[in-house]
Amino acid sequence: MHSWLSSDPVAQYLSFLLQGHVQAVHELFSGEPHIDDPLSCHIFGREATHRFLVERYHWLRERDAHLELLRIIQGVHEVLRAMFPD
Repeated sequence: MHSWLSSDPVAQYLSFLLQGHVQAVHELFSGEPHIDDPLSCHIFGREATHRFLVERYHWLRERDAHLELLRIIQGVHEVLRAMFPD
């Protein structure tokens, strides 16, 4: 795992999700899972989160999604974006 990936929980979430590591995503949460997803709104609770992660993994796989590190000019932040090829 890249160093930028291991220190960023959002990057870890996306990486684990794209790899289908649902249990690893669950372990990122210290308590009850809660995900705010731009397409699915709010997902709360272990069972709902598990269903969402499995569905989203398959959705991403169908689109051959991958992560790409992007840099932005405003500050020294690293931004991740799931890329979907045309």
